[in-house]
Amino acid sequence: MTENNLQFIACFAVFAPFAHSFVIGDYDPSTGRQVAVKDRAMREAARARAQSKKIRIQIQRSIGPDEMLLRSMQQARSVNVVAIITKLGESDAVLQKLKLEQKARGDQYRQVLQPLSMQGVTYLDHGGKSFMYLPDQHVVFECESDAEDTQNIAQRAELAAQNYELRCEAAAAQIAGRAAYCVTAESKVKGIPSRQFYIDQQTFYPLRFALGDGDGDWKISMDTEAVDFPKDMPQFYFEPVGTARKVNFEMAQTLSSVTRVRDRLGFDPILPKKLPFGFQIQRSELRRNEDGNLAMLWLTDGLASARVYEFRCTQMREGIWSRGSNTVLTEDGVTMYMVSDLAPELRKSLLSAFAKRTPFAIPPPNSSSQSGGFGIKQPPVPAEEPSAAKQMLFNRSPLWDFRIRNLCP
Repeated sequence: MTENNLQFIACFAVFAPFAHSFVIGDYDPSTGRQVAVKDRAMREAARARAQSKKIRIQIQRSIGPDEMLLRSMQQARSVNVVAIITKLGESDAVLQKLKLEQKARGDQYRQVLQPLSMQGVTYLDHGGKSFMYLPDQHVVFECESDAEDTQNIAQRAELAAQNYELRCEAAAAQIAGRAAYCVTAESKVKGIPSRQFYIDQQTFYPLRFALGDGDGDWKISMDTEAVDFPKDMPQFYFEPVGTARKVNFEMAQTLSSVTRVRDRLGFDPILPKKLPFGFQIQRSELRRNEDGNLAMLWLTDGLASARVYEFRCTQMREGIWSRGSNTVLTEDGVTMYMVSDLAPELRKSLLSAFAKRTPFAIPPPNSSSQSGGFGIKQPPVPAEEPSAAKQMLFNRSPLWDFRIRNLCP
């Protein structure tokens, strides 16, 4: 039986209750015959529902959880959608609520609704360019789009299948009124949390993301309150209130395309050939802001991710230390700054692969320290970045506000 035939029967099951109502409405003068007709219609409807459930399971199995995860990664940026999305923190506190509007060709508009301190922050991606408007600071940041290309998505999905045990089942409850599949990914590495992806059964659009706590419980970190998939979408525009300052970030260059990269950075970029836990360097770039040049690397095992900033800094003490979601290694005057929601010990093991010698642990610098102080603002954590509404899908967040002087005054 083909997938089209299965889906046709599944659709029939949806309309079976309507057929049932028409049948029981046909009056028969014989009460016994009327009851028999009603019972027969009810039995047919029950069989159709059971068949529909079997069909959904068959479609699941014919696709496979790895293929379903790949489709979800692709559909995250290739369907018309209007949604209200929440990012949740400890005790299910709402960290951020935003409205998402997206066109099938990838154009995306997001606006923060909560919290009040971020209300009105607007992000617009036209495929080639991205703009982020911060109303409180009256500033618009402009840089290249952070949308992943098809090749990167396929590579991440393949890597996830290697590093995780994947399984799929129908979700127990609807999400935002939509029936969903639940793909569970259990890492083969101890300490990397399991993940659950709730995927719309009809469009394969991601609706919910949850992390395992290691004790069998799941913590929802991204959820969809409301969602619609309209046939047509309007043009996306936003107008800053008043006169906004515009800040342009130079187009990032892949490290492999940069000539004389040592002259630009002041050192040869450090690109380890082998990383632990099944991680790989997905992308390596040269970026520039008003403080100078730095290398930026994206590491991933397919689902979990980390970013490493590399820059010259002779004032930092040699050694490795962690604070919050950051782990920092300095060796031979080069500082490597990792940002990730992975556990500190995992970050330390990953970052140690960048070192020529076994790094020794040192205490984090004081925030008021002249050497290595954090200054005004640390690099943002992936889950907090406006461009990473769904961390499972967008691990290429643009370099919004990293400043070398934060670590190297």
